[in-house]
Amino acid sequence: MSDTPHSFSNLTATIERLLFDAEPGATLDWCTFRVRFIHDSGYISVRIFPSVNEARTAFATHGNRFDVPKARVHVEHPDGTITYHPPPPPGPPILSNESVPNLDHENFVWRGYGNNQRGVVKMRVERFLADLNMPSVDDAERLARRVADVLRAR
Repeated sequence: MSDTPHSFSNLTATIERLLFDAEPGATLDWCTFRVRFIHDSGYISVRIFPSVNEARTAFATHGNRFDVPKARVHVEHPDGTITYHPPPPPGPPILSNESVPNLDHENFVWRGYGNNQRGVVKMRVERFLADLNMPSVDDAERLARRVADVLRAR
């Protein structure tokens, strides 16, 4: 078999083999992918659970809760020193009861938060949990369908 990853399952297996070859018992359990659009960016975060039941339990606990990201700021001064400003305290999570139609399994969607139009989809596909935070709801829903297809095909 070639080392070239042709699907998500081959990618994770290849990364696991390269990183953990001499680390018995170590496995990959969380990946984050940054997605670049023409004028904005987003990310896809995928958690890999050992079983469907563990993924289902985790999603039941946190699947409909979205914590708004807080910026962490640091300033590099001309003398080379760095000043860190801690992020503001987290606000209460935003709860959702809306799902993306025809996406299979479990999912929730958020249509903007704060003063922006970003789209967020959190979903469970078999033993995977995926969070998508995209420039718009249309972007999030479109990519959620693709991510679900990839995770089902693993």
